[in-house]
Amino acid sequence: AAGPGGRDQVVFTTLSRANHSCAPNCIADGDEGTLRAVRDIEQGEAITVSYLDEASLLFSRRRRRAELMHRWSFHCECTRCASRIDDTRRFRRCTAPECDGDLIVEEEASEGTPTRPGRVTLRCAKCSQPAEEAQAKELLRAEAAAAGHMAIAMSGEMEEVDEGQELLRCYRFARVHPTHNIALELAHEFSFPDPVPAKQALLTGLEAVLPDFPCQLKVDTHSILADFLAARGELDAARTNIKEAAAVA
Repeated sequence: AAGPGGRDQVVFTTLSRANHSCAPNCIADGDEGTLRAVRDIEQGEAITVSYLDEASLLFSRRRRRAELMHRWSFHCECTRCASRIDDTRRFRRCTAPECDGDLIVEEEASEGTPTRPGRVTLRCAKCSQPAEEAQAKELLRAEAAAAGHMAIAMSGEMEEVDEGQELLRCYRFARVHPTHNIALELAHEFSFPDPVPAKQALLTGLEAVLPDFPCQLKVDTHSILADFLAARGELDAARTNIKEAAAVA
């Protein structure tokens, strides 16, 4: 059936029965109407796909849930969203001796209000040690400020120079916390401040947040990075990224 803009639309009767998960066990091919498992699926386990695009899987839990509610009118309770840990809000770094793990946000759901966050703490993803309260407060304040600058830059209402200033303020946060979702959005949406380190940062973030998920975004990012590196004359690094792209696919 003809859809918006005159484009054809089709509903696959079996494929459309797959539910959403922010940690899907399958990838859907909308052109072919097929599913490909990305990991072993246990007998009786639900087959899931992501209704969000792959870049959106790097959004914070709150933002993913808001997007799903807005577009499909449901509150996501997948394994990632139901967890107390938000694996996209990652800060550098744990202060425990000999530990280099990221600090990750841990939220307690408010009783009776699942969409509102409860008490927030930061805990090391590697050694599980909680951050000191003063450190956590400072990191969360920096996160809130960077998120505000990103929202202004994404509004589309800024002059180019002013937008650049907002992105620079985001980058100051991203440079310190390179696997945080704000840093990944900055790298993906704006390739800021330079395409090569931005694409490298995006790949690092994808590996941290979605380590075993063979997404097209990884393939595309490796391929784009290879082109940039080849243009700079860094042919060995370009070949490495081409091989990495092929390995993902």
